[in-house]
Amino acid sequence: MLGKPECIASGWAGQKAGFAHNFAHNHELLLTERVPTSRLANMEVHFKPETESRLQELASQSGRPTDELVEDAMAAYLSEVAEVRALLDGRYDDIKNSRVKPVVLRNER
Repeated sequence: MLGKPECIASGWAGQKAGFAHNFAHNHELLLTERVPTSRLANMEVHFKPETESRLQELASQSGRPTDELVEDAMAAYLSEVAEVRALLDGRYDDIKNSRVKPVVLRNER
């Protein structure tokens, strides 16, 4: 079904969103249908009994389901790993391009 074009800027950087907004209002656009994203369903995670107990206790105290707590924890962990990876990649590039010199620790005796 074709109608007036919409500007969908969610998830874009501000500059790109501005471009999309201006373009959509000044040109005819055909937007494709949204493709569903892949999602793992019914994944089973095994914890040590102590971890399971702590998770159950937190769920009880917070009133949130355990699957929500695990989802939030994994999302935060993966975000942190990506951030550290980007930092390390940047530092490696700095060393490779001679913008900084590596620190060499010498074993003092």
